[in-house]
Amino acid sequence: MPLAEVQVALARLFTDAAARDQLRKDPGAAATAWNLSSEELQLLERIEPRQVEFFARSLRVKRFNEVIRLLPRTHQALGKEYAELFHCFALTGVPSGLHKHRQDAIDFARYLEQVALPARTDRQWLVDLVRYERGWLIAWSPDRQFVAMRFPRDIRQPQPTHPESDTRSYLAVWYRLRPRGPLRHRLCRLPWS
Repeated sequence: MPLAEVQVALARLFTDAAARDQLRKDPGAAATAWNLSSEELQLLERIEPRQVEFFARSLRVKRFNEVIRLLPRTHQALGKEYAELFHCFALTGVPSGLHKHRQDAIDFARYLEQVALPARTDRQWLVDLVRYERGWLIAWSPDRQFVAMRFPRDIRQPQPTHPESDTRSYLAVWYRLRPRGPLRHRLCRLPWS
């Protein structure tokens, strides 16, 4: 029994609700789709569904908490809405790779910017905040030497009370003087704004 196929199937079960449903509803189709032998399928069927759900939930909670840690101001600004939006985002895929938590946070921020928040014009300040935190995460990659983003206001300030009164533009720059050197950051008002 090849261990690799069983590990892939377990990973699928722990991270994909549709895969858990497929195994429960039609084990034969799941075995065929996942390239499992009958012995490997029997091994998976012996695992209590309650245990699979418990482990899957613990993975989702860990993922959720890691993204909160990496996007703290976004979490604070969204409040209770954060969990609902993250749940919708988490259904779109599972992160992988060496820096998967940082990439997951970058992808969640992009999801918020492009899908979840743009429809509400009263929340442009929140979209800017999400972009700012995403900029930090992108810049933290050791192979990045320069990242720049333009913002319509001083993003370090809390939610503006009168956003239309501030017509200044700002440039956020993250940079390293040498490859893999310490990350530096500047937020400057643009002189022509």
